[in-house]
Amino acid sequence: MTERDVRFLKKGVTTSTNDDLKSLAAETEHTRPVVLFADKQTAGRGRQGRSFFSEGGLYMSVLFPTLGEEARYLTHVAAVAVGEAISAETGLPARVKWVNDVYMEGKKVCGILAESFEARGARRYVLGIGVNVGTPKGLLPEEIRSVAAFFDGDKSALAARILNVLFGLLQGFDLADLRARYAALSFLTGRRVNVLKEDKKPATVVGLSDGLGLLVRYDDGSIEELIAGEVHLIL
Repeated sequence: MTERDVRFLKKGVTTSTNDDLKSLAAETEHTRPVVLFADKQTAGRGRQGRSFFSEGGLYMSVLFPTLGEEARYLTHVAAVAVGEAISAETGLPARVKWVNDVYMEGKKVCGILAESFEARGARRYVLGIGVNVGTPKGLLPEEIRSVAAFFDGDKSALAARILNVLFGLLQGFDLADLRARYAALSFLTGRRVNVLKEDKKPATVVGLSDGLGLLVRYDDGSIEELIAGEVHLIL
């Protein structure tokens, strides 16, 4: 996929780049992906509606008019794209915490939010990516300074790397290749976590299933494959 196959848009300040692209998809028919960049989001969010600090870093969303089987792995694809791109740009290891968080030096550096929706009679997909790159330290809220990672870098170069890997993985989609690359970035295997469902349940991460679910072993010896949900590291 070349730049001619993608439409690029830019905003200064917006509420949410994901929401902007969902509105765009409802208003106009698109046959190629649309990438929207913003300097700041006033209502950036992650999974389960959590707010995501969105000022001074790299914030972009991608609208996919159509996807095939790869749609169910869109979050995994994005995590690999971001992790590999950050490592290539900085020379520092970036790792993935299942399923959608990218970490550097033990702290979260990127949030990813994939959403599917109906627009103009068809299923569409939008992928939001926020990376803490180039964020002036004075902008950081006190409450996230100890848990979030930030690094200096060229936002345009990083965005180009992310998009190149992203579109490359989606073209001629190969689940085995995606799994190998995702597993190479994942850092949860062997770690103790709390599985969050109706309550907290401690478990040890065994690895990844063939379908990129998270395999966990509970203290009673039973093993479960998590297809969706959330786990927290036990420190």
